[in-house]
Amino acid sequence: MPDAHFPTTVIGSLPRPAWVRDVVLDRKAGRLDEAEATRLLDRAIDGALALQERAGLDELTDGEWRRESYVKVFAERVHGFRRDLIESAAGLRYPAVVAPLAYDRPIAADEVRYVRARTARRVKATLPSPYIIGRRMWHPEHSRAAYPTRERLMAEA
Repeated sequence: MPDAHFPTTVIGSLPRPAWVRDVVLDRKAGRLDEAEATRLLDRAIDGALALQERAGLDELTDGEWRRESYVKVFAERVHGFRRDLIESAAGLRYPAVVAPLAYDRPIAADEVRYVRARTARRVKATLPSPYIIGRRMWHPEHSRAAYPTRERLMAEA
């Protein structure tokens, strides 16, 4: 990529087919076990990588296709959250922090390993910032016992 003046990549999530979203939601609801969801999502992500390579992108991503959302992945991989306690203005439900944060498992390392094993191009993974965690997942009613202020959560996230 040294000759590239403007390296190209996907910004945000790669738009995903409805069936991929269904697999993620079925896994979350327990209608699909982890092994079967992984098998289906691996195939989908292989196609997403081929699409990005064919388009000539310099830096590839798994498109965040294994995640329910960009922000919720943090709550899925770090202890201290309870699902669906906060409703956004758009009617989406988000987890709320209810206990001190504690590391459970890597947030994006597995995604990066999967993509890196399938391409020689640069790889990236997106991560929610502490600001986004604080804005979306701190709630005065649910979170104050663990983090008295949104800013305290952001400092620890």
